[in-house]
Amino acid sequence: MTTKFKKVDTGYICNVTLAAIARSIGKTDGKRKKMHAKSGSFSYIPVDLDNFIQKTNLALQYLREHGVRKSRAGFTFLDAGCGAGITLALARNIGFSYTIGLEMDTATIRIAKTLNHTSLNKIIRTDIRRSNMYGKADVVYYYVPMSNRKNQIVFECRVANCLRVGSVVIPYGSSRTFQRSQAFEANGKKGNTSAYGNFYVKTRQIIHSPKDYYTY
Repeated sequence: MTTKFKKVDTGYICNVTLAAIARSIGKTDGKRKKMHAKSGSFSYIPVDLDNFIQKTNLALQYLREHGVRKSRAGFTFLDAGCGAGITLALARNIGFSYTIGLEMDTATIRIAKTLNHTSLNKIIRTDIRRSNMYGKADVVYYYVPMSNRKNQIVFECRVANCLRVGSVVIPYGSSRTFQRSQAFEANGKKGNTSAYGNFYVKTRQIIHSPKDYYTY
């Protein structure tokens, strides 16, 4: 008799586990809700890991084949609002040499540093709307970090202004700024949304002002 094993969705298990950790942290630290409410940000939201892996792989493939910078040292991945840091570990597994995580919640930062205990990784406590670290990344990823629309646009404009030409943004959720901006092209070529999935490549340097995007 042959025993058939049901395929286990490891991504789902990881998300459930991390969500449980985040909830347990929230119960023991009442200040976190006030902090997120004040900043207009979300607390931990489980990530669609399959979707993340697919898009990040495609972005890295694009950089290797068409990127402006051919780095022998490897490429750097940044997650704005990295939470518990699972995306950073996955990005290194995918092929990124360096990872940067930006997060303002000290409780989840402790988890992220445990999961990403390597000299090639940085976890920085910061307000993602004001960080200067985006200019050090080849790929910037985010997963719905801001609960307030205006705060989200302020954050997106910060990313757009700091990024170097040739860098890639992988937005999950809102991507209003990158869709409207004349400095970004979908997948590095206008109108091409099939070959590499949905991401945006910075093609030139212009100043993005949040007020120009509030009305859209």
